[in-house]
Amino acid sequence: PLLLGAIGQYVLPSLINPLRGRKFYVLHSVRWQALLLFALAFTGFAQGQKAVWLYVCTFIIMGFSGSVTGGLWMAWMAILVPREYRGRHFAWRTRLFSIMYLFCALITGFISRKFNSQNAPWFLFMGIFLAASLFRFGSFKLISKQYESPISEIEKKPSLFSFKPQRGFFSYCITLALFQGAIALAGPFFNLWFLRDLHFDYLTFSIAVSCTLTGQIIGLRAWGRLADKYGSLSTLRVSAFLVTLTPLPFLIWSTPHAIWLINLYGGLVWGGFNIGNFNYLLAASDIEDRNRAIAFASATTGVCVCIATLVGGFLVSRLPILFGWPLQSLFLLSVVLRLFGALLLLRPLPSYDVSQEKSLDIFNQVPGYRIGLGMMRTIFRAFRIQ
Repeated sequence: PLLLGAIGQYVLPSLINPLRGRKFYVLHSVRWQALLLFALAFTGFAQGQKAVWLYVCTFIIMGFSGSVTGGLWMAWMAILVPREYRGRHFAWRTRLFSIMYLFCALITGFISRKFNSQNAPWFLFMGIFLAASLFRFGSFKLISKQYESPISEIEKKPSLFSFKPQRGFFSYCITLALFQGAIALAGPFFNLWFLRDLHFDYLTFSIAVSCTLTGQIIGLRAWGRLADKYGSLSTLRVSAFLVTLTPLPFLIWSTPHAIWLINLYGGLVWGGFNIGNFNYLLAASDIEDRNRAIAFASATTGVCVCIATLVGGFLVSRLPILFGWPLQSLFLLSVVLRLFGALLLLRPLPSYDVSQEKSLDIFNQVPGYRIGLGMMRTIFRAFRIQ
């Protein structure tokens, strides 16, 4: 889903019929996502390995359907919300979503507190998927009532090959893609380590996820002030180095309380990385081609993340045991590769004057950022932890 969604975002604007409008395609995307969530609820009742592959294939299509129209939704929202109100509006929206994420993570963990990955019945997951499907259908109903600008206001369909990134921008996208690929090498296996090796119950695991979200909420404003004072590129470089260090404590500590504190730290430093990365990207891209630039960055990241994740899956059962746990060798390898990516960011990069506006306001002005660039950690929750 990471690969298909990233490429789909870049290609889709060149394939759709502009006369239908953006809302038409976004609604189709949401409806398919709701239907596939409903289908996921029943994949576990298939026999043996059929259940595994049926779930995986359904999940891939569901993830793709949820992300492929992200760029269209972003452009639609940018038209609906005037620029002078955009920062405040989407800052409010981000706070609301963060509170909802925390609430849902904790309530789900409380409901499933007696279960872990060894004893949870499929009916538990069936109930979760059915509830998610119901809420997604509710989203479909509400989105269908949203206003859309007249078709004449929508720009012409862009050519697939019309976007030609400048050398500096291309180098920046590749560097960030390699860095996120190093993260994805071990990204999915933190959850596996928590649930399978450390035997966390689902409440303990949900608190760990909530700590990451809390760290992101707490850190954003402070990182925004640092970006205003020292610049987005400096903020990105410092936070990338701090992100590199997040797996190291897992080599030493494995108690629930330690994991919660480490995840809180992870959320704090990811907030700085997101602000620095996004604001620098906006400054480096031409305003006329900004949506295509974000989609291009997303596509390059998606390719690297897909390859790195598959490599991680191949290596995870073949690396030597380190500090008593087989997965910790993969965590250490991810740290080494992250450090290489962080060092690449120290190379001379073009310096841009982003704006006289505050960095946090700029960060909030473009909806859909998490769909475009933060998809590895947000669209697919398994990648959020570290």
